[in-house]
Amino acid sequence: MKTLSLAEINSLRKTAGETFLDSCTLDRVVTSGNSYGEIIQSWVSDSEIQCGLEMTGGIEKVSGEVIVVERDAVIRLPLNTLIDIRDRITLTKKYGITVSGIQFEIISLPKIGASAMRLDLKKVEV
Repeated sequence: MKTLSLAEINSLRKTAGETFLDSCTLDRVVTSGNSYGEIIQSWVSDSEIQCGLEMTGGIEKVSGEVIVVERDAVIRLPLNTLIDIRDRITLTKKYGITVSGIQFEIISLPKIGASAMRLDLKKVEV
């Protein structure tokens, strides 16, 4: 297998960035406690970034008599994106068109490639 040069890797990253046709916000998890000692999670939107979101229509896994939807979408993000597995992602633009109310939880660890990272997502009802 051929080893890629730094110039080739940079070219791949530039090309990948040009294919990020969507925009999203990373919604950072914030934890606090209530008066009963329960941990409460909420999310605060970070700045909008470019991304590439592919709606997969749900990948189903049959487990006995139960069908479990494992993922609803896959997102590609720039390699330098800092992710906490507890964060959420809100789609803000699809092909440049503003959308609202489409939020996902991250259900996989980042898969790091030469040009981008990929995450499996599951849609959250907002």
